[in-house]
This record gives sequence, C-alpha cells and structure tokens, in this order.
Amino acid sequence: MTDIDRYLASLEEPRRMRIRHYMDVIETAAPGLPIRLWEYSGGVIGYGHYHYRYASGRTGEFFMIGVSSRKRYVAIYTNAASGQGYLAETFEDRLAGCKIGKSCIEAPDKTVIADDVLVDLVTQSVAYFRTEFEKPKTPNSLQLWE
Repeated sequence: MTDIDRYLASLEEPRRMRIRHYMDVIETAAPGLPIRLWEYSGGVIGYGHYHYRYASGRTGEFFMIGVSSRKRYVAIYTNAASGQGYLAETFEDRLAGCKIGKSCIEAPDKTVIADDVLVDLVTQSVAYFRTEFEKPKTPNSLQLWE
C-alpha cells in the first residue's frame, strides 16, 4: 500500500470519493505527471514538481498542483503566478461557493467544482510551469526549474 493509498483510506466517504474524482480529473488533464504525497499541512496529493530559488537564495521543491482533505473542505492548490497575479484568483468567477486564496481553492463539502473548470485550472497551471522552466535563469530573481 502506497502513502497515497493510506492517505485516501484514512478519509471517510463521501470525502474520499470526491478526492478520488478530483485525482481522476487531474490525471486526465495532465497525464504523466509524477504523483506523490507531500508532507504539507497534514498531507497533500501533489502532481508534478518543481524546484525554486528565491532572490534571497532560499531553495526548495514543491508540487505544481495538489489536492487535500481539510476539516470542512477540499483544498486544491496551484502555485502558479504571474505579474498579473495568482492563477487561482483568476478562477474566482468560475468557482462559486469556493474561497479563493493566492494559491489555494477551498471547496466546501456542498460545493461542486465542474470538471471542465478543474481541467482548465490544471492545464493552465502546468503550462505556466513548463513556460517558467524554459526561461533563462537570472541572478537575484525567483527561479523555477524541473
């Protein structure tokens, strides 16, 4: 049994079924992305990964898109941002009933996220990272690479 299997087994229905559905949609929208359970705030099923280096020199690794069970909602994470703002915030009008943060979408249990909206979020997020990976790395700036 994998870490993800154990994580899912720890969830009660209908939450487990909802997260599995979101996983299916993500995997269909972005096939082939590596998947793993990230130890972030109780566990996040993360797809893809990237390395980062802030202008300060701090480095790390994180996932491109993720899904997680929280106490009162399912969280969908996308860490994509541009000069115009955060990708999650641009979906606010398409995610009625959800609370939108800079990189987190909180979908309460009674709120449904349409599959086509999630597909669009995933494809735009992955496209953002792929574009960032190709950019030249300049000193003293945020740098992303695979």
